[in-house]
Amino acid sequence: MLALSAASIAGVAAMGALLTSGNGVYWRTTPAGEPFADLALLEQTMAPNYGLDRSCRSTEPEIAPSCRTTPNPATALWGDSFAMHLAQAIVESPTPMPFAQRTLSQCGPIPGLAVMGSVTSWQSCLAFNDAALSWILSSEAVTTVIISSPFDQAARTIYRRDGSVIRGEAAGRAAIMKSLVGLSGQLAEAGKNLVVIGPPPASGANLGVCYLRRRAMGLDDRACDFTVATAAANNLSAKALLAELAGVIPVVRLEDVICDDDTCRASAGRGSVYRDAGHLSIGGSAWLGRQNDLAGIISRKAANH
Repeated sequence: MLALSAASIAGVAAMGALLTSGNGVYWRTTPAGEPFADLALLEQTMAPNYGLDRSCRSTEPEIAPSCRTTPNPATALWGDSFAMHLAQAIVESPTPMPFAQRTLSQCGPIPGLAVMGSVTSWQSCLAFNDAALSWILSSEAVTTVIISSPFDQAARTIYRRDGSVIRGEAAGRAAIMKSLVGLSGQLAEAGKNLVVIGPPPASGANLGVCYLRRRAMGLDDRACDFTVATAAANNLSAKALLAELAGVIPVVRLEDVICDDDTCRASAGRGSVYRDAGHLSIGGSAWLGRQNDLAGIISRKAANH
């Protein structure tokens, strides 16, 4: 039996009319006349997006088969949940890009620096990044390294290896810049290219919930779309860092593929691009790859730097 998850309950069943119509039972229909079973299947594509596999957070020196698309991939995908959600986009891109995934939630790929997360300590993050970088440097096959994160760490308290902290956005941004520029140089010496991918554009709203609500009620889901101006007003800390990084390291801006001149898309076809306020859904990530060839964009960025 297919049942709606907590995300769907929050986004759909919280509405009184919907509760009355569907009564939480999967074979009944939404006010739009769509079976709840179909909505539950859709919601599966909006489950937490771990990329290739949840186990890719391992610090083991060897990459598990479930965390690579070929035995000796030429690309490494490294970062936190904002790297995880790019996996389907790379897999589904017309340009082939065999890759391995090394990711840990709440752990930005910033060597020597970390923030305290709700599920990942700064100490665990430092250890994970050390292991990921060690594997990347030791792999003769890897020639391109993709890193991604919300890149909002400068606005938070940052920990160094010795436990001392960096406070203040300007100081945090300078420390992150130094770390990532150093990483780029270290990789270049090893014959590898670094490409940074920023977070998706955001509106400040939970776009996954917006889509599910409107889909269930038979309303226009394009109403969840948001303006480029709204996106520009969000994630300001990340935007400042990425603008500075772009002068020295190739940066892919997801705004350039999700937004046109005026509007950022929150849905595509019969699915949501987002699973929440910032992460791509499984289906949305796959759409991004098929529609925009994210792997091709990454390849060109790496080759032209």
